[in-house]
Amino acid sequence: MPDMPASHSSLSQDRLEDRQPWFRRQASALLGSGSVEDKAVRFGSLEPAHITLAKQCLQPLIVVIMLAICTVTAGQALSLGSCALALVAFLIAARMRT
Repeated sequence: MPDMPASHSSLSQDRLEDRQPWFRRQASALLGSGSVEDKAVRFGSLEPAHITLAKQCLQPLIVVIMLAICTVTAGQALSLGSCALALVAFLIAARMRT
């Protein structure tokens, strides 16, 4: 394949439309071109922040509650050491979730 300089004159009109910034393109051009570089990726969710936070903390909170129940059932007092253990358990459970 011969080398050709990349200039606007060497590209077809369709390819020039694809080279425009995404906010100036029509929605059909953004969705239907088929190239990977034109695909939009969205991270996150549409839920409110407090609901997302509650969902993220639910499992680690259950781990901490179960630890507290086991500590009290065993006849131990909730001391500073058991609170530190609960904090570590919460952080590990939160990290394992992601």
